[in-house]
Amino acid sequence: MKTFHRVYFGLVLALVATFTGCDSGSSTSSNNSGGTSDPNSLVGTWSRTDSAASSTTVLTFGADKSYREDVTVSNMGVSSVTRYSGTWSTTDDKLSVTFTKTEVNPNGSGWTTVQMQMPARSGKYMVAGGVLSYDGTGVAIRYVSGTSGQVPTETILPPVFSPPGGSFATSQTVTIAPQNLGALVYITRDGSTPTSSSTLVTGTVTVSETSTIKAIAIQGNKSSSISSATFTIQNGDSTNPADTAKAGNAPALVGAWAGLENGLSVVYSFGANGSLRKTTGKSFQSDLYVFYRVTATWTTSGSTLTAKWIKEETSTNLDTNWTLAGEFTPKTTTATFSTSDNKLTLIYEGGAVLLTKMNQDPYSTEVSAPLISPNGGTFTTSQTVKLSSPTEGASIYFTGDGTTPTENSILSTNGIILISSSRTIKAIAIKDGVSSPVSSATFVKQSDSSTGGNPGSVPAALVGSWTVGVEGYSQTYTYAADGTCTMVTYNSLSTNFSYMRVTGTFSATETKLVRSMKKLEKSNDGKIWTTLSDVASEETETWSVSGSILTVTAEAGGQTQFTKK
Repeated sequence: MKTFHRVYFGLVLALVATFTGCDSGSSTSSNNSGGTSDPNSLVGTWSRTDSAASSTTVLTFGADKSYREDVTVSNMGVSSVTRYSGTWSTTDDKLSVTFTKTEVNPNGSGWTTVQMQMPARSGKYMVAGGVLSYDGTGVAIRYVSGTSGQVPTETILPPVFSPPGGSFATSQTVTIAPQNLGALVYITRDGSTPTSSSTLVTGTVTVSETSTIKAIAIQGNKSSSISSATFTIQNGDSTNPADTAKAGNAPALVGAWAGLENGLSVVYSFGANGSLRKTTGKSFQSDLYVFYRVTATWTTSGSTLTAKWIKEETSTNLDTNWTLAGEFTPKTTTATFSTSDNKLTLIYEGGAVLLTKMNQDPYSTEVSAPLISPNGGTFTTSQTVKLSSPTEGASIYFTGDGTTPTENSILSTNGIILISSSRTIKAIAIKDGVSSPVSSATFVKQSDSSTGGNPGSVPAALVGSWTVGVEGYSQTYTYAADGTCTMVTYNSLSTNFSYMRVTGTFSATETKLVRSMKKLEKSNDGKIWTTLSDVASEETETWSVSGSILTVTAEAGGQTQFTKK
C-alpha cells in the first residue's frame, strides 16, 4: 500500500505541472519557423519530459477528433501511468479538450477506471517545426513531435510578413505574425530598428505608399532578430497610414476616457491610429487588486463604434509584466456613441457607460511625443519656442541642428527655447528609460538661410567679452555676433589644470538669454586645449547692460555682474 501512495503522490506532482502550466523547460512558446494554427497539424503524437517531476507526457490527437493523454511518473523506482481520454476541437488559434474517462495503471498492474474526471480546458496553440506550444493558463507548455519527449531549447524567431513584400498596384493589407506563441510584434516604418517602444501590431497593417517595414518579436526579456519587407505601391496615397485601418475614425474619440462600467473603474484609450485599449480594475481582497487590459482596433461609421477585441491580459501591479488570459475569445462589438464637451456616452446591447475625458491614460506605459509650440514657421525677430510633454513626469531632450535627439542631447529645464536664426528643432521625451517618437519643427528667419548663428540678430550691447572674478579665480563669457558663446574659467589654485573652456551657442532677446553649451576643454596655459568631453547643458537667464556692466539673473535666483573687457 505504501508503494501505491508514493506513485499517487508522483502523479499529483505531474498533473500540477501539466495542467497548471508550470513549465520546467527553458522558456515558453513554440520554437521554429512555419508557425501555424491549422488543426490538421495537430493530428499525431506529441510528448515532453519533465525532469523536475520525473514524468513524461504523451498527447495523441486523432484525425477523428479523439484525444488521449498519457502521463507516466517515475518515483523511487516505481512507474505509473495515468490516461485521460476525450475529444478535441479548434476554433482559429484556440484548442479545446473535453475529458470523458480517466484510468490509472500503477506499476504496470493493469488499467483501472477512476471516478476523478479532469475538467475541460482550452487555450491558444501553435505548431512550428515539429514543436507544439499550448497556452491555457498564461504560460505556454511545449511538446515535441513523436515520443522522445526531448523538447529543443526555444529561440525567438523573427516575425513573418504576408505578403512578403513586393510591387503592388494598390494598397496592401499586410499580416506580420510571430513564430512563437505569445510573442508580441513591434514595427517601424522609418527605417529605424524596432524595439518594445515601437508600434505594437494588434491587427493587420495597411500599406498605402512605398515603404520598408521592419519588425521584431519580443517574448518577455527575449527578442528575435529583425525581419523586414519592402512594399512598392505604384498608385499609393501620398500619406502614410496608421498601422490599423482608420478610415472613418472620429477624431473626437481619440484620447483616454474614464468612468464606471458594471460597477468597476474602467479607462478606454482610443488611439489616433485605430488602436483601442480598455483597462479595468477589480478588487478581490483589500490587498489584491487585479487589472484587466483588453486590446482592440476601432472604427466608426456615423454614430456607430465598432471594436474588434483581439486579446486580454492581466496584471496585479500595472507594470510591464502583463500576462495573456488563456480563456479570452476574440470578438467584435458595436456601440452607439456621442460626445459633448469632455463627456463620452457609449450605448451597447445590455447597458450604457458614461465616461469623462482625461489628460492622459494613467495605465499607459507609452511616452507621447513632445509638443513644440509654435510648430515651426517663419519669423522676423527672435522666436520663443515652448516644449512640453503630454506624458507627466517625462524629461524633454532636444537638438537645434536637425540631428536626432537622445538622452545625451540638451535637457530642457524650463521648456523654453529662444531662437534668433533659422533652425530645425527636434525633441524627444523620456520617462523610466522609455523614449517617445521624435517631434520636429523647422523655423526660418526671413533673409536668413543659415542653421548656425545669425549675424545681426544678437543684441549689439551683449556682443563682446565679459569677466567676473576674485583673487586667483575668474570667469569670462564671450558672446559673438554669429551666435557662438565661450566661457573660460581660470583657477590659479587648481593642481590639475588652470583653465577650463566650455563652448556652444546662444540666443538672446532684449531681456532673455539662453546658452546651449556643447564641449568641455582644459588647458594649462590658456593656449593649447585638450577636449575633456561633450556636454549638453542649457541655461536661461535675464540680462541687462548698463555702461560696462553686464548684469545676469538666473531663473532660480542669484545675480552676477560682469565687467566688459
